[in-house]
Amino acid sequence: APGSVNEAAAKPQFHIVESSATVTLQKIAGWFYETDELLEDNAFLKSAIDNRGLFELDAAIENYLMTTLLATSGIGAATYAHGGNCSADDIFKAMMTIKSASNLNADAIVINPADYQRLRLAKDNSGAGQYYGGGYFYGPYGNGQLSSQPGLWGLNTIVTSSITAGTVLVGAFKQGASVITKQGGGARIEIVTGDHDDAIYNRVTVVVEERLGLATRIPSAF
Repeated sequence: APGSVNEAAAKPQFHIVESSATVTLQKIAGWFYETDELLEDNAFLKSAIDNRGLFELDAAIENYLMTTLLATSGIGAATYAHGGNCSADDIFKAMMTIKSASNLNADAIVINPADYQRLRLAKDNSGAGQYYGGGYFYGPYGNGQLSSQPGLWGLNTIVTSSITAGTVLVGAFKQGASVITKQGGGARIEIVTGDHDDAIYNRVTVVVEERLGLATRIPSAF
């Protein structure tokens, strides 16, 4: 590792030891129909592509990334016993485990809606029935602003069904992994109008796709 150097002394050489692995890029793709009348209304066509096509593509990409990351060799795993459910204490312990194992600070949490709901609706034991994360009108104990989905322990918290209920992923995502896209610019969208059946049924085919791969650079960061 780098060390202190006296004046006129040689700097120490150090090595970053890595084990290499090959990650195959995957194409996540699909297509759907729209009526050809939409071609005459660019704003409406854009809305259809963004709200349906790209939304579904992003959901598939999210599921692919989550499945790939959770199957990566070397990531940490711990089972905690708090009534059979993962608690806020368990999540904090995972943050500290990451710090100990990789010296990186966790920056995000991925959690299933069912698990987040249990934590979000947790109340204190004082008898006042106050929500720890704030009620439906005010922040915690009537202070501050209401946030419908506040982050856990101050970290960016992603609530998604792409992760199984009962499993919570904590990680230093920015430093621990990278999503590499082939195009470099994200999704590719193509509108096909030359298909014979499309002409008969007055429709167009919208193709959405993205080629990408997940490089988990520091497994112990998760």
